[in-house]
Amino acid sequence: MLDMGNMSDKEMDKLRVMLVSNGDIMVTLFDILRKLDSRVLMLLKLNELTRALDNALSTTHPPVRSSFFGTETG
Repeated sequence: MLDMGNMSDKEMDKLRVMLVSNGDIMVTLFDILRKLDSRVLMLLKLNELTRALDNALSTTHPPVRSSFFGTETG
């Protein structure tokens, strides 16, 4: 899961409004995830876990190292 602790109150409110106004967005998201190859889904989970651990442990690794996909963290 995403670390919601890094989101501002304004961002959280915006996310809540978007989810409520587009009720079927979660159904669509789950449908997409269901169709993903299990290995791709595992990579996504592993990537998020690695980023969350690096963030929680306050590691000093460069941001690129903390993500398989090269997205910056923090």
